[in-house]
Amino acid sequence: MLKLVSPSVHYLVSYRKAVEDGFQNMQLGFGDSKPDSVDYLPQITNPAPFQFNGYSVYEHQLLWLVNADDFVGSVACRFKSDPEIEKVCGHIGIAIAAPYRRKGYATQGIELAKGSFLQHGMKEILYTVSPTNTASVALVQKAQGEKIDHLPNPLGFGPTDIYRIKL
Repeated sequence: MLKLVSPSVHYLVSYRKAVEDGFQNMQLGFGDSKPDSVDYLPQITNPAPFQFNGYSVYEHQLLWLVNADDFVGSVACRFKSDPEIEKVCGHIGIAIAAPYRRKGYATQGIELAKGSFLQHGMKEILYTVSPTNTASVALVQKAQGEKIDHLPNPLGFGPTDIYRIKL
């Protein structure tokens, strides 16, 4: 059964395997800690605000998408940020480990994450994507996202489309 969990030692072996195979988290502000260091889990679960390109993310949470004991991917929830960050990174970032891609796990991850956003009093999720990232565009459309803006080059990250997913 697929579920969202806080990163924990229980799933760390499966997570490390995904990292060895090239997996990268979608959460900002991790620093240089490696998954085998003792401070890794406390660092990635730290709710303290952090800076990205000179702007702040105030409230956030990283969750792991797991199926039984297998790490499937991560869902980064950003509940409160400077507006400039929302234009580049939105409220949610999803990364799925290679063996699980194109199997509906990212769509399920968005659905499972909606509860966290609702608990923070949010009524919508902003999802940002490069218009050339066809997989992410398809994902946000499948999640009933409505395109609300296009920015040519926010913070130097290239063209970005902003979608709204209503909760």
